[in-house]
Amino acid sequence: MGGLCTAITQNVADLLTTTAVESMLCNSEFLMLLNLKENERHLLETELGISPNLMQYISNPDCGCGLLKFGNRVIPCDGRLPKDSAMYKLFNTNFHELAKIRKNRVKGEVKKPEFLYGQLDNPEYIPEIMRSAD
Repeated sequence: MGGLCTAITQNVADLLTTTAVESMLCNSEFLMLLNLKENERHLLETELGISPNLMQYISNPDCGCGLLKFGNRVIPCDGRLPKDSAMYKLFNTNFHELAKIRKNRVKGEVKKPEFLYGQLDNPEYIPEIMRSAD
């Protein structure tokens, strides 16, 4: 009926213990694979038929790098963002960096990012289509 199943996990091995979940994983049209442990890489290599050469891209990659699987195609991907970009600040999940930012913000050394807060308070920033009609 056009429904989409979305799942996120850190432990691929757990997915492969249930036949129904294993079937969903193997029939997925899109997978994003990031850093995986050796035993999980081996399981996916076997289950998904990913070549050993491609598996190196999920063996201790840089943060944001890995493999994308589209149907029967698997390609390396590099999703890294420059640390000084607005997108990096918005999507950063590095707990150590975030804790340092919070600590510095409490000390008053870091302001809230303008791109997140200041612009949203400005009526001129809101696109015309999103403004309420009078």
